[in-house]
Amino acid sequence: MTSISLAAKSNVTVVVFDGNATHDWIALFSGQKLSDGRCIDVVQCSWNDIAVSLYPSRCLCTIAPIRESAGKKKPDTVTVKPDFLVIRNQPRGPSPATDNRNALFALVAAGVPAVNSLQSCVLDLERASMVGEMLRLQRLAPSPAHFPVIPISFYSHCMRMPMYDSGFPAILKVSHAHAGMGKVKIASSEGLHDCATVLALHADYANLEPCVPPFLH
Repeated sequence: MTSISLAAKSNVTVVVFDGNATHDWIALFSGQKLSDGRCIDVVQCSWNDIAVSLYPSRCLCTIAPIRESAGKKKPDTVTVKPDFLVIRNQPRGPSPATDNRNALFALVAAGVPAVNSLQSCVLDLERASMVGEMLRLQRLAPSPAHFPVIPISFYSHCMRMPMYDSGFPAILKVSHAHAGMGKVKIASSEGLHDCATVLALHADYANLEPCVPPFLH
């Protein structure tokens, strides 16, 4: 069953991209209003459960929500005109089945305001573009210490990886994946060579960076 919420309304609609069902964004926004007195309707969903359509006069999202203000949950769907987005998950996972870039691109075209910004989400689709943006910001800072970035060695082809001179242990990160996917800790140059021979079976880019010990509290 689909419920449609498209009539002119006094409330604003916030779509929260958070696929973790233990996070209750409805409760977080409960009782909150804008400074002009308007109430906030919330739809919480994952990127896997949204379709975005952009028309000359409006952007519509059809969503199978984890939860939403009126009580709907999957498998029911709702169609809303988003006023604002809160983005807590990447739209692109490690496999083709979790690649939802098209929904992000439609929201970019619609110009829906968001936190994090949609421009940062586009940069985050590829590790290489995000690394480039961090290094650009570092160059703009008064000194590297004002915007510290872990030293990164980037390789468009894996067979150049054995030419790494920043010491071991090192972390190898392959292609675009986030959240620990495509990541290997390497203890020596021999281990790096072995990884390079495996990556030679594919066409992925990769980067290497020193292994930074976790902070202890």
